[in-house]
Amino acid sequence: MKRQCLQLYLLNNNTFRTVIKTKHGRILYLEINQQANTMIIKQCYYLDRIRGGEYYAVPKKLVTRSFNYSKMLHVIAAELDRKYYGIDIVDSLSKLSIEEFIRNMIQNMNRGYKFLIFIGEGRLIGGIPAIIRTRFKNRIHRSIYLEMRYQNGKGVISDCHYYDRYYKEHSKVVPGALSSVHFEYSRQAIMNIINNELNTAFTDIIFVTDGSLNIDNSFPLCGYTM
Repeated sequence: MKRQCLQLYLLNNNTFRTVIKTKHGRILYLEINQQANTMIIKQCYYLDRIRGGEYYAVPKKLVTRSFNYSKMLHVIAAELDRKYYGIDIVDSLSKLSIEEFIRNMIQNMNRGYKFLIFIGEGRLIGGIPAIIRTRFKNRIHRSIYLEMRYQNGKGVISDCHYYDRYYKEHSKVVPGALSSVHFEYSRQAIMNIINNELNTAFTDIIFVTDGSLNIDNSFPLCGYTM
């Protein structure tokens, strides 16, 4: 990563917040309260782990919750896996709710295209092949196989499982956050399922139908690398 300053966004007179992308690609939300020269971490959690619609995972290395202002960059480097070379105070975005702030910050991080590639076959329904398959890595670098089909006027997830680990009795393990089965067969609905339930942040979908890609190869077609 290039040399960067930590940008702290003013929430009110003594509270700051930011979103950090760690050295290993994890995304976390950080909210800090300032009392005189003492900084107190009020909230800190990963944004790429959701359970029941809520963020729940806290960095395990984070043990220092209160520290002198001069030690802030050291704590972030040692316990939150990101090194900065200075601090900038930004007074914009203070009126945004926490959900709006997080969404704004992540959108700025993800400027540009991140393509979700499907191998497709069969007739087209609204420009989407009747059967689509892909292999990808999500934001926590799990490899996932996904197959969707058009049936009875709806899309259906016919197969979705991790394939980067062996499990007892060689059973297929479905990602725990996946809750959709039937859905509107549209690009946006497909993107929403994969981004929101399978922990990705793709921006666009490409369908490949000319046989140039082999879905039987275990190498991911798209996604996040280490």
